[in-house]
Amino acid sequence: MLVVPLVGQLSWKNPPVITIAIILANIFVFIFFQGNESQYYQEASEYYQSSGLARIEAEAYLNYLKETAQNEKLSTLEKLDPEDSKEIINILDKMYEDKIFIEKLENDQIITPQMKIYGEWQRMRDQVDEILNMSTTQRYGYKPSENRLITTFTAMFLHGSPMHLIGNMVFLWLVGCMIEMSCGRAIYLATYLLTGIISCLFFGLIYSDSSIPLIGASGAISGMMGFYTILFARKKVAVFLSLGFYFTNTRVPALILLPFWIGKEIYQIFLGGPSNVAYAAHLGGLVSGAVFGVCHQKIRGEIIEEVSKEEKEDRLAALMETALTYQADLDFDKARKAFEEVLQEKPGHRKALFQLFQIDKHEPGGKNFHHTADQLLAILARNTASEDSCLTIYREYMTLAKPTRLSVETNLSINRILLKKGLLPEAAAITTFLLKKHTGLPQLPGCLLNLGKAYQHHGAFANSAKCLQLLCKIYPDSPECEAAGSMKRQSS
Repeated sequence: MLVVPLVGQLSWKNPPVITIAIILANIFVFIFFQGNESQYYQEASEYYQSSGLARIEAEAYLNYLKETAQNEKLSTLEKLDPEDSKEIINILDKMYEDKIFIEKLENDQIITPQMKIYGEWQRMRDQVDEILNMSTTQRYGYKPSENRLITTFTAMFLHGSPMHLIGNMVFLWLVGCMIEMSCGRAIYLATYLLTGIISCLFFGLIYSDSSIPLIGASGAISGMMGFYTILFARKKVAVFLSLGFYFTNTRVPALILLPFWIGKEIYQIFLGGPSNVAYAAHLGGLVSGAVFGVCHQKIRGEIIEEVSKEEKEDRLAALMETALTYQADLDFDKARKAFEEVLQEKPGHRKALFQLFQIDKHEPGGKNFHHTADQLLAILARNTASEDSCLTIYREYMTLAKPTRLSVETNLSINRILLKKGLLPEAAAITTFLLKKHTGLPQLPGCLLNLGKAYQHHGAFANSAKCLQLLCKIYPDSPECEAAGSMKRQSS
């Protein structure tokens, strides 16, 4: 059974550079540092066969099976001739699958120092090891029996084959991007490296005597998967489910994936039979990643929703398309509901508000028209680039609405734009309206002063004097009144 998360739309305005960098680093190491691996393994294999070492160890394995009464295995292998180069390979394949035998062989418990052949066997074994140690895998893969801590880091950048590399990088892309874009690059990179190191140490804890190098990014990626399930615990995430004969996409809470993945690794360790897959490293990565995820949630709180931003935009685009279709068909009730749904998803959506304004202006006496116009004008007034559009909508609203019901804040924002563009009669109309309806508004002294300045700038000195006189009459104790007096003295 295979259950993997599916990454949603990514924001390329803030790309997952660390995930991309890790993938490129793994590819670079595989091509430029592991490119000669096959050469060393071929050389070691040829020496292994030609030196007679293969025959010695194959015979030792057959004797071991006899001594330990493993008759089922023995009945198959004893028919093969250790002297035959083709048949010996079959014996050696079974031999290297037998982890107990290999551990005993490496610990001098099969071919012991008391045996005459021990010296020759050890010399040939050392020669094979010398050839193999020329490979990057042997030098920098993690060997629990040696327990070199630096290799817990280097091992996660090594891979045994192109398919091993591709498989790991696909899984890293699936979960890595979402984590990086949700919790930040520094936390993501630190968690990736730490869980990779811990996965190696956990593997070494279980297989402490193993001298077979552990390589691959799967431990660190498992750490990311454990971290992912905690980070998005209650969020329903898309997953690909395959049972071999059946597959589908579905959505489940991310936390459900953690016990499934952990159970799968435990099953493989104890009941899955012989395998070259490091399930213990996977288990160590999953558990440590989940622990780091809990710590992150305790310290940093909720996740950043940046990762789902573009997915949300796609959903909004689909809603807008539906609403526009209803509008084109003149089904305004359904169109209004669809545009309101867009606004629920994204309050202040400019295009949705504009289209609602076009619908609502057919009933200028209704509450919806005033409410929609006020929201739209407030948004347009905030952006310098949309000031002209704001004035166009404002004038259309003022023509249709009887009476007008724009909020104080929107009137002030439009007044600012009118003064800025030198449209003084309209600015004066808004200022007059606010003076009648909201005399105590703290912004009004400033409005009168700015209007007076604007009239003076355009040479309308009589109008400027009226504004300044009105300012000092209504707000005599205001700083604006003092500024108005200074203006009068300068102009006289």
